[in-house]
Amino acid sequence: MDYLRGYQSFRRDRTWVQKFGLAALLLASGLLLPLVGPLMVYGWRARLLREQVRGNEDQLPALSLKGLEWMRLLVEGARAATVRLLWNLPALATASGLILGIQWAWTKGHRGVELSASFFVCMFLACLIALPALLLSDAFAKVASLRVELSGDVRKGLEVRATWEMAQALLHHLVIGSLLNVLLASLLVSLGLLAAIVGAFFMLALVFAAEGSFMAQLYRRWLHLGGERVASL
Repeated sequence: MDYLRGYQSFRRDRTWVQKFGLAALLLASGLLLPLVGPLMVYGWRARLLREQVRGNEDQLPALSLKGLEWMRLLVEGARAATVRLLWNLPALATASGLILGIQWAWTKGHRGVELSASFFVCMFLACLIALPALLLSDAFAKVASLRVELSGDVRKGLEVRATWEMAQALLHHLVIGSLLNVLLASLLVSLGLLAAIVGAFFMLALVFAAEGSFMAQLYRRWLHLGGERVASL
């Protein structure tokens, strides 16, 4: 499996700069109007994913805000993002509880004492435990989101047994692809910040779409393994 193919295939579309530029502006608009712009980009990514599953890898889907198109994108993105968040809630709650618990225990036992090296060591160890748990949780959440993006049906992402079986079958590729994507995303967004703030959002849009392309590859892999179709595309 070519984990980073999404970063290369987009350049075949002659209008990829304009499309990612608009996606970057929508992501940046989240600073002023939280959620709306980013969810619209999530909806656009869902369309990209479906097109890639159909085999259309040379052309990015249109990104237009005319008429009610922005509302359709918003609804598509909201469905997938909500399901992904629900699957991540247990891990997020556990990680937050672990970190806040260490902070509370230290504060209670060392009132009036400056933070020492041992406190930061404990926090570091807590993060070492929490981060892998969050990555693993998000791997399953991505599959739940994938099922919603393919079908347009929230219930597909809430089918625990079907989602669990699909994620387990693809877990090896999910973990490797997610780690590579996180590392490359960190590098690209950092480079974007060096160029300009807008550059960071442009890189973030690229990363977001590349993840969609990767998930499309995973779904085709699932079908190759004999897995059940989530939706007829």
